[in-house]
Amino acid sequence: MNDDTWAKAAEQVGAYQKTLSTAADQHKSTWEQLKEVGGLFKMASGSNEVLNENAERAMAAEKAIRDLGMSNEEVARSLYGSDGQWKLLGDRLAATGEGGIMAAGQLSKIRDEFMRQREAAGRVAPGVSELARQCASWATRRRPRRRRHGR
Repeated sequence: MNDDTWAKAAEQVGAYQKTLSTAADQHKSTWEQLKEVGGLFKMASGSNEVLNENAERAMAAEKAIRDLGMSNEEVARSLYGSDGQWKLLGDRLAATGEGGIMAAGQLSKIRDEFMRQREAAGRVAPGVSELARQCASWATRRRPRRRRHGR
């Protein structure tokens, strides 16, 4: 992959981290829950509990990635790099605890999709190359008719 491709990959990692940050921002303290309309009812019924649990998991995943001390590009190079690079990143994340395990699982899904797309491109590319060779061969063999002037 070239530098532009790595930059785009780093942007994807940044977008994933932004998703985690947005989910983490949904966490509400007890005071914030009480201030809401129907806050006491929501607290008693536990309706904010699921939201807070999801937010806490997102915060933990976000922290696990941040604690690696890697830039988005470094994470992208490990995520989209060799199997060994990916394994090392996944293991480092998993070693940080539940948040890291969650982040590794979600990043694994992103990597799996990338690998599927790369395999599909690999299957298509030889066919496209062969088609281009055939077209070029056909074009060089085919000679245009010459028009006679004066008719």
